Amino acid sequence: MSAPYDNDPQHADRVRADERLAGRDTRDVRDTRDVRDTRDVRDERPVERGGHGGFVAGLAIAAILLIVVLIFVAQNSASTTISFFGWEGTVSLAVALVAAFLAGVLLVAIPGYLRVLQLKHRVRKLR
Repeated sequence: MSAPYDNDPQHADRVRADERLAGRDTRDVRDTRDVRDTRDVRDERPVERGGHGGFVAGLAIAAILLIVVLIFVAQNSASTTISFFGWEGTVSLAVALVAAFLAGVLLVAIPGYLRVLQLKHRVRKLR
């Protein structure tokens, strides 16, 4: 005896979707489609994002940071004496602070980048 929904293509689609969500069905969506199903395969794919918006946002943030740094340099133009391992010199306070900031960023960024490379290598090795 057959159930009343055995010949219903929408019911079959719902069952296949439930199986895919549960991880039980590994077949390709196009292989399980009914001949009467006229939906496009693109309807079932996730929407892919472009990278242009992120680039523009990053550019805007970089421009704002540049303006902030320029204001900082203009407001802290007083000279100061810097001594480092016997070397002594006079530089602008803003230049000294920006140089110290960049040195700190590099001291954190370089080991972090090396760790990312190490983890990527480990993931490739495991695959």
